[in-house]
Amino acid sequence: MCCALGCESREVDPGDPPFIRSQNGTLAVRILMPEQAGEGLRLAAADLVDALVGITGAVPPNDPSDLFLTDPTDTAGRPVVNVQVIPGVDINLGDQGYRFAFGRLGGGSPTLTITARNETSAMYGIYQVIQDMGVQYFHPEETYMPADNAATLPWDMDKAIHSPAFELRGFHEQTQHPIPASDFLLRPDMDGARGFASRYLKWLARNRQNVFTFQMLDTVDMDLWLPYIGSIVDEAHAYGIKVGLVIGFIDQQYNAYSLVRDDDAEPDDAQIAKRLDELLAAGFDLVVLRTGGDEFKRPDRDKALGRLDFTLSYLKDKHPAVRAYAWVPVSCGLEPDHDGTQT
Repeated sequence: MCCALGCESREVDPGDPPFIRSQNGTLAVRILMPEQAGEGLRLAAADLVDALVGITGAVPPNDPSDLFLTDPTDTAGRPVVNVQVIPGVDINLGDQGYRFAFGRLGGGSPTLTITARNETSAMYGIYQVIQDMGVQYFHPEETYMPADNAATLPWDMDKAIHSPAFELRGFHEQTQHPIPASDFLLRPDMDGARGFASRYLKWLARNRQNVFTFQMLDTVDMDLWLPYIGSIVDEAHAYGIKVGLVIGFIDQQYNAYSLVRDDDAEPDDAQIAKRLDELLAAGFDLVVLRTGGDEFKRPDRDKALGRLDFTLSYLKDKHPAVRAYAWVPVSCGLEPDHDGTQT
């Protein structure tokens, strides 16, 4: 964990909000970063520069060392966005919270300070600054930036703790149907797939989302796919994003992947164990389990409960970091259980 110490802005009146673009058209703002910042924090800092430049039309310095500072005494009086990652600071910040402060660094530079306990939370703070300046990340392939060459840093941001209302925030990609994610998540041999997957992950991070799930299909070439999806999971983790896989025990719809198969003579438990081991080797954080064979009929209750019980026990023993959820379709056309009940 990286940490920036001794560079928090003093709580004094920072004055009027500083202009982002200087009178000669160059970028006035500098970014004070923790040393050896990770991939997610570097992405956010680069996006902040893109936003500052894109909004104002300012010209950034040619030398990155003049833009991204690590020494709080090296600001030369210019406005600063100060990013602090301090693991032990203010327990009330929690794992995903951050706080803004306004003041001046030791050299007198007007400073907007973002303080968090980890890099992902600091990344969220940077993206709130970006979005408070009017930038909108509409789509992995589309970003909106307002135009204002007289823009200033957002100097009136709430100094209370900012923390998301939900622990997990994100999307489910219904890859059983022909959508873009069906290609870039499940077809490693498709031209451009990996690049689109990367842009999708960055879009999630830019919108402060931290999870996505998708459905596994039986048509996937496992030898090609496992290392491919493993690289996507690794990149997602760098941005603080969890990745989940939706899999069924006996799912029959739309080429769905099933953990238990009629053409496999092994007992259900053995089939579930070996296929979970193969899939979870890619680093998934959660699994969503479908109990039935399709979305219109209930499975045999005792068999479904037995498979769920075994799977939860197996995950707890062999894959304790993986969280499990159940997907139970609710359809008005569900047929009743064998005993006629609708519970």
